[in-house]
Amino acid sequence: MDKTELESECWVAPLEETQILVFSSFFFMIPGFYAFILGCYARSILLVITSLVAANYWRKATYGWRRDCDLILAKISFATFSIPGFFYITEKSLFFSYCFGFLAVVITYWKSGELSKVKNKDWVIYHFIFHILISVGATISLYGTFDSNNFTPMKIYTFSHLICP
Repeated sequence: MDKTELESECWVAPLEETQILVFSSFFFMIPGFYAFILGCYARSILLVITSLVAANYWRKATYGWRRDCDLILAKISFATFSIPGFFYITEKSLFFSYCFGFLAVVITYWKSGELSKVKNKDWVIYHFIFHILISVGATISLYGTFDSNNFTPMKIYTFSHLICP
C-alpha cells in the first residue's frame, strides 16, 4: 500500500499494522461466550457484535462510519461491563485485581492513542494489550457480578465494605 493510497482514503493505519488488532478483536468473544453460559444473553450478544464490528473496522482502519460504529459499541460495552464490576464484585482480591486491571486499561488505551498521534508504530502493541485487558476485565466483571451457583446478581456492597469489612 503506497502513501497516496493511504492519504486518499484517510487511513488511521494500514493493515500491515492493524492485522493483529483484527485478531485481538475476537478476544471479546471469550467473555461473550462466558456471558452466554451464565444466561446473560443481552451482554453476550453485545460482546459478539462488538467483536465483529471491531474486527471489521481494524481490517480496513479508515475514518468513516465503520470507525464510528466501532467507537460507539466499544463505549457501550465498556460502560456495560466496567460499571457493574465496581458495584457487584464482593471478593476483595478479585475487586482489587479488577481495579488494577481497570487502571491498566485506561493507561494502555491512553498510551496507544498518544503513540498513534506521533506515528509511533508501537501504538499497536499497546492497543493489543488493551484488547486483552478489556477481555479479562469483562470476564472478571461477569464472574464477580453473577453467583456461580445460581446465576443471579449478587447483593450490592459499598466500596467501604470491600476495604473494611
